[in-house]
Amino acid sequence: AQGLFFLLVGLSVGAYSSAVAISAVAGRISILWRAAVAAGSSAVIAGMGVIIAGPVYRILEHGQWSIWLWSWFYVMTITLLGIALHPVLRKWTTPTLTLLFVMLNFTSSGGIFTAETLPPFFAALGTFWNGAAWLHAAQSIVYFPGQSVGIDGVKLGLWLAAGGVLLVLTHRWSVHRTRLSNERARVREDEEGIAA
Repeated sequence: AQGLFFLLVGLSVGAYSSAVAISAVAGRISILWRAAVAAGSSAVIAGMGVIIAGPVYRILEHGQWSIWLWSWFYVMTITLLGIALHPVLRKWTTPTLTLLFVMLNFTSSGGIFTAETLPPFFAALGTFWNGAAWLHAAQSIVYFPGQSVGIDGVKLGLWLAAGGVLLVLTHRWSVHRTRLSNERARVREDEEGIAA
């Protein structure tokens, strides 16, 4: 169980690092390209995690493709959320992602402990948090072959959808803010021209 938990940590760090890197150039590429780059980089990060956990450390004896798929969803969610939050949070994006998807994943997923042993707040958070959903899905795949990931797969899908929706919303907000800023600049130029 510890091996899967450390894989979760590695995926989380890779995801928010990717989000920060993509956000640095996001203003120069369209929203569709942002989503495509997020999907591609997430697939690579998930693949690297599965290769290290599988063939290298032998944590994953089977189900590597399934683990890769759910890891891809998980990483892409964090990456999309990071890209989406960057126009709003700017320099606070990295600390926010670290808080949400590293610190709260440590405490809400339980790691090697069951939900019953966690403090009530973190146990409640673990019922819907994406890190906990990924860990439970991975444990089902690795330790109970053939068992469906069930509700944990639904949770990961909902988180991914939320990341996509937030990306669209903050993109529209950013475009609107830029348009207002340009209009104000034009008005100031006109006023200065009239005053002159």
